[in-house]
Amino acid sequence: MKNTRLLFLALLIILFGYGTTSDFSQVLEDIQENLDFGNVSTVIQIVDSLKKISSENKEIIHIADSLEQIAERITLDFSVNENKVKAQLEKLIAQVSSGQISDWENKGWLEWRVIDGEIKYFSREVG
Repeated sequence: MKNTRLLFLALLIILFGYGTTSDFSQVLEDIQENLDFGNVSTVIQIVDSLKKISSENKEIIHIADSLEQIAERITLDFSVNENKVKAQLEKLIAQVSSGQISDWENKGWLEWRVIDGEIKYFSREVG
């Protein structure tokens, strides 16, 4: 629902070819919220659209570009899925169950984030 609202707002800005500071502020807030929730693909799409429609607003573009770079960095840093982290752990120790991995996540021993709806682990977490 939130993504729909954000996309609708971006489409309105594109269609009418203008945007007030408050419109852009709301879009930036929505971008940040999507970033916080791990909706990295949405962040990148919205920032790309924003860059196309508001190239004259350098401050907004600078902020949006920074948020896009953070999103891209997150996908690089958190790029390991559960199967791969399990295989990496099993190289270091014996058999590892999904329950053990879940327990280690809860204890904060494995760093992870939800990226575009999928749990991803920090790329240098194990090894």
